[in-house]
Amino acid sequence: AMLLAYSAPLAEFYLFMEDDISFQPGWAGVVLSEARGQPALTKETNSPWRMISFVQVGCHGQLVQANEAARLAQFYLLFYDQMNCETLLRQWMRAMTQGKPIEFWKKPGHVNLFTHDGRVDSLSAGMQLKS
Repeated sequence: AMLLAYSAPLAEFYLFMEDDISFQPGWAGVVLSEARGQPALTKETNSPWRMISFVQVGCHGQLVQANEAARLAQFYLLFYDQMNCETLLRQWMRAMTQGKPIEFWKKPGHVNLFTHDGRVDSLSAGMQLKS
């Protein structure tokens, strides 16, 4: 949450990353193209998009607009001991009126931009080693 709050004014978008992932070639261009291609307001809810998910599971690969990053950081600081990172992201997105998630990974013909190479699965209870 502190890194999120610190970095909010430094860029247009904030992309959640981990230290044990690898990237596909050209991933940055794909992410920027997807973000800049989003409409300012959604037709269904007449509200702006808040987050784009580039991976199916976990917090890495989630892109938020930098103008929302400080608010998300405050949300994390309020509820960090209540839920895990992924659940907090979904709850925040709903609270911020983005009813339908933007899930890049569900697009036909998409390429996995990020691959988790780590041996530790932090989503499992007790952070078990992956085989």
